[in-house]
Amino acid sequence: MPVDEAMRKWILDQYAAGFAQDQIRASLQQAGYDPRMADEVLGDVREEGVVEESARPEHAQAVAPAKKRGFNWTIVFAIVLVGVFVLALVFFTGFVNNLVASALRPYGFSS
Repeated sequence: MPVDEAMRKWILDQYAAGFAQDQIRASLQQAGYDPRMADEVLGDVREEGVVEESARPEHAQAVAPAKKRGFNWTIVFAIVLVGVFVLALVFFTGFVNNLVASALRPYGFSS
């Protein structure tokens, strides 16, 4: 499972800030990422001997970065819906106007 540089940096920053590996895993999972990314990054770091496992505060909560979302189709749908509503309103008012005018024409009203 590939870990991009931004996520690797975030995991290392959280670990350096004192968060335990299981806290980082929980934050990743809560944000919708694969929690095994923490194992991969921190396993690589421990193998290289850069960071040693030490006492970590258990009360702190690591917060994973927000997962990137796709294109927001809700906005497009809302714009199209408003456009259709306006077109229907214009058409319907013209239709009603024509209907009323033709209904009143026999009584001497003309448009």
